Amino acid sequence: MQKVQPFASLGLPKNPLILAPLAGVSDHPFRRVCSANGADLTYVEMISATAMLYASARTFDMLKRHESEGILGVQITGPNADQLGRAVEMLGKMPFDTIDINMGCPVKKVVKTGCGSAILKDPERVLETVRAACQATDKPVSAKFRLGWDKQSRNAVEVAQAIEAGGAAWMTIHGRTRADDYGVPVDLQGIREVKKSVSIPVIGNGNLFQTIDADQMRAYT
Repeated sequence: MQKVQPFASLGLPKNPLILAPLAGVSDHPFRRVCSANGADLTYVEMISATAMLYASARTFDMLKRHESEGILGVQITGPNADQLGRAVEMLGKMPFDTIDINMGCPVKKVVKTGCGSAILKDPERVLETVRAACQATDKPVSAKFRLGWDKQSRNAVEVAQAIEAGGAAWMTIHGRTRADDYGVPVDLQGIREVKKSVSIPVIGNGNLFQTIDADQMRAYT
């Protein structure tokens, strides 16, 4: 299959260094510091589609973009394809360059609402969700996910192929399952298998704290 390189249209390098959305951390002062120190793309922290549709003032405060910021994305999660699609339509009218769907958050209060990594149990819902988001906006849509719900149900390749089939421009894979939380080493082989299974770009994620970590992940995967 022909390799797709969607980053150029955003002014990003072929292999961008991306700041992961960090809950409670990724406000605009933090994003600007990271951009000044080499982040090619930064993200507003994960937003709830449900909160957007209920016009939560706190959520809309989180969506404010500083005038000095460069290339900026926003991450969204939702309990079903309909809600997420409607929220993405709203985000598409805001000053963001790209929109990411969170399919990897392991936090219990997120998962119990059907959001975050809960979607990994149902690849068909993954496809429907990505498709709904892509149909709701002309901006590039991506998705971030994990290797599976737990080690007995590692379905990252199936999920990755559903993300691609739904129309995503790229994807990010965190090299752990939901059950792993953050307590085990990142599985580079799992990331490599995802990379080999799709034609759109794959961003590796997990335990990247210094340059050598990123170099080793890229070289192996």
